[in-house]
Amino acid sequence: MQMAEQLVNVRAWQDLFEKLDACLGLAPNWDGYSALPPSSLAVGKAKEFLTLLRGSELEPARLKPSVASGIGLTIRKGRRKVYVEFYNDGTVYAFFSDGESEPETRQVQARQEDYLALIGQSREYLNA
Repeated sequence: MQMAEQLVNVRAWQDLFEKLDACLGLAPNWDGYSALPPSSLAVGKAKEFLTLLRGSELEPARLKPSVASGIGLTIRKGRRKVYVEFYNDGTVYAFFSDGESEPETRQVQARQEDYLALIGQSREYLNA
C-alpha cells in the first residue's frame, strides 16, 4: 500500500472513532421520533468491536446512532451485509442478510473472543 493510501485509511478509521464519540453528545429525540441517544456503554462496546475490526480485512460501510437506542454498524460486500447493533443496555446482536433469504439474527456476547468470532463469521459470510 502506498504511503498516501495508508494515510487515507488511517484517517478513515480515526473518523469512525470520532463519529462514535460524537454520538455521546446527542440529545434525547435526536431523530425527531423520540429515540434515546446512545449510552456510554453502547459506545464503549462499539469501540471495542471497532478496534478489533480494524485489525481485520473488513471495514464498516456505515456507522450511525440507532433509532433503537444504541449504535449500528454495517459491514457490506455486494448484496450481503452484516449489521451489528450495540444496544444501550450492553447487549449486542448481529444480523446477517443477503437481501433474498430470511435474515439471520445472532446474539453476541460483548467479549473480545466473541467479537473476534463474529469478525471471522462475517468475513466468511461476506466471502471477504
